[in-house]
Order: sequence, then C-alpha cells, then structure tokens
Amino acid sequence: MTKSKRVLILWIIILACFGVFTAAFWPLHFYQQTQAPENFMLRAEELYAQGDTEAAADVVLLGIQQFRPPFAEPYQRLGDFYEELGEITWNGGKRIVAFYDFIHGGERDLSSYFKDELPRLIKAGLHGSMNEAFVECAKTLAQATQIPWPDTNTAQFWAKEWLELGGMNANAFGKVGFKGPTIDFEILVQSWGGEGDAALARIYVDGKDYALPGNGLQVVVVHPDTGDVIGQQVFDMATYEQEADRLVQFLDTIEAGTIGIFAMKGALNDVLPEAAEEALESFGIQKYPLIEYEQHILGPGFSFAAAGAKGMEGRSKALQVWSPASFQGYTGHPVALAILQPEEGAQ
Repeated sequence: MTKSKRVLILWIIILACFGVFTAAFWPLHFYQQTQAPENFMLRAEELYAQGDTEAAADVVLLGIQQFRPPFAEPYQRLGDFYEELGEITWNGGKRIVAFYDFIHGGERDLSSYFKDELPRLIKAGLHGSMNEAFVECAKTLAQATQIPWPDTNTAQFWAKEWLELGGMNANAFGKVGFKGPTIDFEILVQSWGGEGDAALARIYVDGKDYALPGNGLQVVVVHPDTGDVIGQQVFDMATYEQEADRLVQFLDTIEAGTIGIFAMKGALNDVLPEAAEEALESFGIQKYPLIEYEQHILGPGFSFAAAGAKGMEGRSKALQVWSPASFQGYTGHPVALAILQPEEGAQ
C-alpha cells in the first residue's frame, strides 16, 4: 500500500470518528441545554413548538418560581401561553413585564398601568404612619434601578404603586402570610442584597424602622397581639461562621405564634446551613430558589424579605419575596413586602 493511500485511509477514519462524535454529541448537548433548569425558556419553546402549550406554560412558571429572572421575557411569554390557553388571566405578569421593560429602557410611561391595570389592593394615597416608610423604600428601588426620583411624588411615582410594580408582596388585610394570624399593626420590609453601598435592610413596624446597623440577616421579633418589638438581632454569617448557629439558637427561643420579620442586608458567602434553613422554615418560610440543583431559602447576593409566625409549618406559608444577585446577565434588585390594615369596608 502506497503512502498516499495510507494517509487517505487515516483521514477517512478521522472523519468517520468525527462524524460519529458529532452525531452523538450535538443531540446530547442540545438535550442537556434544554433540560437544564436554568434554561427553562429553551425547554418551553421546544414544548410549544411540539404543540404542548400547557406544558410550556408549566415549565416557564416553574422557572420563574425557582430563579425569579430580573427581566421581562419569561413573564411576557408565560402571559402569552396563558392567553393562548384561554384559561388564566395573569394580571400580575403584566405589571412585572411593565416594570422590567421600564427599567431596562423599554416603555418609559407607566401611567396607564397605575391608572388602569394595577390592582388596588394598595390605594393610591399614602398610608397613615407608613407614609415616609413607603416613600423611602420607593426611592431606594428607583435608585437601584437607575430611575430618577422626582422632587415631588408625582402620579407616575406613587410610592406604594411603584413598589408593587417592582414586585412587592403585599397583604392588604392584616394577615401574616397564607393561613397565618391576623394582626392590627402594619409592617413594611425592604431588602437589598449585595456588597458595599448596594446593601440595605429596612424593617418598619407602624412606621418605625427597627433594622439594626451592620450587614447580615436582620431579624425583628414582634408580639402578635400588641405589635411591640420584643427582640432585634443581626446575624453576619458572611463574616463569622458561628453566626449561623447563633441564628438557630435565637429563633429556637421564640414562642409559638410570635411574629418574625426578616431582611437580608449584604451578601452571604454561600447558601444557609441546613439547621439555619430549618429554623427559618419554622416561621413558614419556603425553599423556592434553585441553587446548584437544590432548593434553598436564599443564596449569595440575594435580596430577601419575609414575615411569618413561629409555628407556621406544613401548608402555612410566610409572606416572602426575593430577587437573585443576577441571572443570565441581568442584575437583581431590592425587594419589599407589606402587611397593611384593610381599608374601611374592604372584605
């Protein structure tokens, strides 16, 4: 056999091996890409192309629950799927899409959402002793999303509506979460994770901020009947490893039925230890975020706020809200939650 024939045969073998590798690798790679949880949008579009709109909607909804993407596309697509199915009206998604379009340079006029589409669980007027609290939190959200705050609180920047548009989780009937106790005082919480100046926590009870100086998980304990603050602590678990144990010990001493309010200021180095998560779960706080293929309560750089009652386990759920440090190139943002007293005549 001549040298040229041997070289030709060798090249044929190399090309055949490459062809086999390509034929096996790319379908597997595409499958892995569409099946990876963080690539839920690819998986949803694949299902939609196959004609399974309902399954596509389920995939996007789960992805939103697990990752809280800080951009409009997933929420818009879920709304599209629901509209096509003709079964569910998802008004909340419209608000989220409007917010992310607004802060990412899309539609800059939100007046139509404030006027026509924003549910009036929280009224347009400011709210008694919480006036300044709502304004301060709204200013923080504007600052974090690089939206100029006007000198006067104009209709476009009604403080509570702006926070609601930015994903504030609110109960306007005085209830602490799902199947939780009813209280006769008001709570407003804001968290901004991150480092340096991009770290903030506010915990208002009837208009007074009880958050402490320093970074970490802020905890305020409130008597459910009187609204008196009976405990305040901050746990800097990023700096001191033993702070997680101190958090567990502190939460274990709280009596059943007592209200716990939580806000993250600054960044964690990692997810919470299992014992710390279990202690927070005793207040009805849920593991929603998916971090490295496991569900946790919060992760590094997350904004996170929650309010629950000790003993809210099982089906009872705390009021909570969170935003990731970043997801697919988009940065997270401050989050807020509120428990307000119902307007006169509200059911």
